[in-house]
Amino acid sequence: MLNRFNGNVEPFAVNATATNRTIFGDVTQSDDIDDNLNADFKTGWEIVGINDNPTKQDFNALAYTLGNLISYLYQQGIAVWNINQKYYTGSRCIGSNDLIYKALTGTEPSPNTGNDPVSDAVNWKQVSDQNIGVDQTWQNLTVSRAIGVTYTNTTGKPISVKIYFSATTTSVFSIELQENGTLLDKFTYDPDSANAEGFSVSAIIPAGSTYSIISTGTVAMAKWSELR
Repeated sequence: MLNRFNGNVEPFAVNATATNRTIFGDVTQSDDIDDNLNADFKTGWEIVGINDNPTKQDFNALAYTLGNLISYLYQQGIAVWNINQKYYTGSRCIGSNDLIYKALTGTEPSPNTGNDPVSDAVNWKQVSDQNIGVDQTWQNLTVSRAIGVTYTNTTGKPISVKIYFSATTTSVFSIELQENGTLLDKFTYDPDSANAEGFSVSAIIPAGSTYSIISTGTVAMAKWSELR
């Protein structure tokens, strides 16, 4: 097994001065990788005449461009998704939300291209940071949440939802916490048979799922908290 270079990986000829390194097939210098990955680079040494010799500048350009791509991967680890990149089943990339995604589709004749992994659950699957509690904190969302409204977990990972209610009414009521319309937790209050000062319902909401509180009767929401 090869050992990792113990230092900062930089492209070949990154410190070349003046025009000792130019864009491949050109006479100007640029450190921009988009400039260096030009049509001449894709053509290769075919740009050199049959009786000509490749220039020092073009050799530097070739090594610099390849070194730039390698250095990028050493910095990033996994490349950020790009709308023009062709992906294939099993490919990995980083979405705009800094999470890692795995391509579910893509073949040589029909690559997975232009499908944003953050919003496309058909062609991509999130594969990183799935553990609840990792890089998450409890947040008080009482002022931005309401009974009877459907919300969507768009964080990219599971969240925990806990809602506390104050039982100040004298009427019978029930509270249901639902995920995608399915009952997760329920509490029924009857003042004739119970003497509760308050109660709560809670559940884990998977990434991409909807969740809501459904109420029958009159009840006051005291606090809505989410671990997200």
